[in-house]
Amino acid sequence: QVRTEGAVRGLGGAAGDQSALPRQDEGVSSAKLTVDELRFFIEQLQGLPCVITQIQDVQELLEDVEKFQTQTQAALKELPPNSNEFRELIEQGQQLAVELPEIAKLQQEAQQAEWLDEVRETLAASGRVTLQVMRQLIEAGSKLAPNPAIEKAMAELQELFTISERWEEKAQICLEARQKHPPATLEAIIKEAENIPVELPNIVALKEALSKARAWIADVEEIQNGDHYPCLDDLEGLVAVGRDLPVRMEELPHLESQVTTAHSWREKATKTFLKKNSCYTLLEA
Repeated sequence: QVRTEGAVRGLGGAAGDQSALPRQDEGVSSAKLTVDELRFFIEQLQGLPCVITQIQDVQELLEDVEKFQTQTQAALKELPPNSNEFRELIEQGQQLAVELPEIAKLQQEAQQAEWLDEVRETLAASGRVTLQVMRQLIEAGSKLAPNPAIEKAMAELQELFTISERWEEKAQICLEARQKHPPATLEAIIKEAENIPVELPNIVALKEALSKARAWIADVEEIQNGDHYPCLDDLEGLVAVGRDLPVRMEELPHLESQVTTAHSWREKATKTFLKKNSCYTLLEA
């Protein structure tokens, strides 16, 4: 009875001025009537042996509540779920000075729909999604109330993330392995990884290494097929670059052998034609 009397005063003022209604997000400590209590309250007013001028306002409040409930039921049945509509209904429900359990359901559905929208937009974007973005989506999805759509999207995300990590690990092994792999092996790895719609830093690094290896091979062929004998400094530079690349190149051992032979010949020639501490160069001698 005390709660009903308080509701009479609160609804009496609020029904005439919707801006004065308490909102859930304002932190106002006020007891709200349930919908059943609101109906019973109206019946009480109608049974009083006097004229209540504000009864029409309270009846309109009940009509607004029933309209809100009807719209909510319809929105929750729509497929695919519309997160914008959910948010609009939440705002409408928070304006009503009545306890509405539908708001909690709408908030849950809105969060789920927004997450699903974000997943679809991210995977449908023209650019490749990063592993960090996928981690964030998976983490956010794990905090949502489960439903079939959420579980399916989570499974697809997790599978894509796991596959991406495996290719990153494979590329990392190729980049760090002591036993280098030939260009054809790296090319096959890169080609398969290109089918994954995820940005893979190690695959990118592997692709750059393969590109440098091809350029290196072209430089070696150009020098070897030139009209003049290659300069030793040029060969040493090529050897240094080739050793740093994580690619096994057949030309490198041959080039290293040439450099070693050239150094050996120069040392022998120096001992033969130059005295110790001579001020002349081998070429001058």
